[in-house]
Amino acid sequence: MRIDQAIDEVLDAIGDDPEYAEARRELDAASDALRTGTTAEAHSHLVTANRLLAEACPI
Repeated sequence: MRIDQAIDEVLDAIGDDPEYAEARRELDAASDALRTGTTAEAHSHLVTANRLLAEACPI
């Protein structure tokens, strides 16, 4: 699976739930960075999104 596909799957999974709004913004930014930015930018957004997802729903 490609990174952009994984991001799309996570976005589908969290949907429009307001608990995940910040993480959704970071995932969108990561997706944008994959298309028009750098892998370092994408990585930074993915790290932040992962932290926000864990804070919103700790397992």
